[in-house]
Amino acid sequence: MYVEKYRQSNRVREMKYAIRDLVVLANKLEKEGKKIIRLNIGDPLRYDYETPAEMIEAMYDASKNGKNYYADSLGELELREEISKHEKSKHGISTSADDVIFTSGVSEAIYFLLAAFTDVGEEILLPAPTYPAYSSLATVFQNNVKYYNCVEENNWLPDPDDIRLKISEKTRLMVLINPNNPTGAIYDEKVLREIRDIAGENNTVIVSDEIYDDLVLEGERPKGMASIAKDVPTIVFNGFSKSFLAPGWRAGYAYRWDPEDYIADAWEGMKKIARARLSATTPIEYGVLAGLRSERSYLAPLRKKLLSRRDAVAKVLEKSDLFSLVHPKAAFYAFPGIDISRTTFESDEDFVVSLLKEEGVLTVYGSGFGKSPVTKDHFRIVYLAPEEILTEAMEKTVNFAEKHIKN
Repeated sequence: MYVEKYRQSNRVREMKYAIRDLVVLANKLEKEGKKIIRLNIGDPLRYDYETPAEMIEAMYDASKNGKNYYADSLGELELREEISKHEKSKHGISTSADDVIFTSGVSEAIYFLLAAFTDVGEEILLPAPTYPAYSSLATVFQNNVKYYNCVEENNWLPDPDDIRLKISEKTRLMVLINPNNPTGAIYDEKVLREIRDIAGENNTVIVSDEIYDDLVLEGERPKGMASIAKDVPTIVFNGFSKSFLAPGWRAGYAYRWDPEDYIADAWEGMKKIARARLSATTPIEYGVLAGLRSERSYLAPLRKKLLSRRDAVAKVLEKSDLFSLVHPKAAFYAFPGIDISRTTFESDEDFVVSLLKEEGVLTVYGSGFGKSPVTKDHFRIVYLAPEEILTEAMEKTVNFAEKHIKN
């Protein structure tokens, strides 16, 4: 007989992932008959977007023609060579296929990174706000997480002075997300150079998540971190879920910029983990290969559509002085502030949960994007939905908040 029931491990019990955790409540409400407007997950295929036909055809042809075997654990050589060419065409950097690992989405790349580069108790430095997968997986690997602040009043750019305060001799990795999720901010070259210099002075590896770099709505594509890193070792993440419109394919990649081979051994560790998980999905590799080789004529209208939807969100929110919004310049996320002190809500989480329960609008509370004062009293909106849906959701949000202003 079992003496007691098995329980979750402590490292998993302490893990939180606000974006998906709220879905449990939304699903329950939906089963009870409530209409839910889902503005919480960055999945274009849930709305009026389509995966490019040439990618689908190439994946189908690959499977039909027998490419259903285990792929190379690091990704098929032909694909990794094409990724290297793609990064060179964007950022002018030279990498080889050996510098690339194809992964089942960027989330798997994060897993590989933390497993290979960090031990229990070692430190990683994340931006606040941050994409929660980093902090969630860091909890599983029992890392010590610190947050450096991005400044709302400065278009959500990172604060180099705060990075200098937070970084230490124990800091193994410093993460950038550029363009940023959840703020839609684009980091300029001056800030990137400052971050590079701080990392170099502290023997810290830079991790640059650049998955939204083809979805710039205003201004120019940001500089790739590897293109200005000089001899500072840098791991770059990118993938096919967002600008290639294939989130369900779980297709991403990591590459290293390491001209002095400072991180060759740890990079080999990532390869070992890739081999242990066998491989990513083979036919999908040929689908994304076709995407990389295509003209991608859909990108310009995609950006135009996203810009219009961003403006639809801003137009409604800006009618109320309870809300503030730094207009996102990239991706498809907005991170508005709400003056919680003027309302009856106890916190941004209370506001988001109450909004979901009463109005059926599903967003994500700001404090779920990192433990820092800068994330409090905010919430994230995904503006992928058609404008009429976004307008309805934002009007519900504004009216709901204003009903709860303190007397």
